[in-house]
Amino acid sequence: MSITNNYGNYSTYGVSSAGAGLVGALLVVYILVMIVALAASVLMIVSEWKIFAKNNKPGWYALIPFLNNWTLFEIVGVQGWWSLIPFANIVFMYIVSYKLAIKYGKSSGFAVITLLFPFVGYPIIAFGKENNSEKAEKNSEKTENKEKTESKTTKKSTNKDSKFCAECGAEIKDDAAFCPECGKKVK
Repeated sequence: MSITNNYGNYSTYGVSSAGAGLVGALLVVYILVMIVALAASVLMIVSEWKIFAKNNKPGWYALIPFLNNWTLFEIVGVQGWWSLIPFANIVFMYIVSYKLAIKYGKSSGFAVITLLFPFVGYPIIAFGKENNSEKAEKNSEKTENKEKTESKTTKKSTNKDSKFCAECGAEIKDDAAFCPECGKKVK
């Protein structure tokens, strides 16, 4: 009896079609992964471009490989040369992502999301309404003004008959016509 009786030749017929199917499936998966990677890269470049523009840096810096990291480092206040040191730059990119989120007034939880998923965090920062960290600046200004007002109103007067400015709460001398702090006319 021969191996090629009624069922045909067993040598390579079934193996070659299964191999071709596997190669075809792998090729489709590879193409899909490349499309997703390309889309993520374009999204990150556009996001960095917008972030640079918000911080008065040329947007095209996002297209230059080492310059884009250097610029991001400088935006958050980290020395740019750290981006050139191998392995240290990876650690500092996490620090930069965290600081960038905080700079734009985002919560610590959002900053962690930006660390782990920059392709989610960076576009939210880039396309958000805050321009040049307006929200963080407004919050710090409010805190400073509140502290300044509280410190002025809580000052103890050396004279029992001292006057205080109705506008800013600063102590005014009895013979003063204007407030020494805010310049308002004393009534």
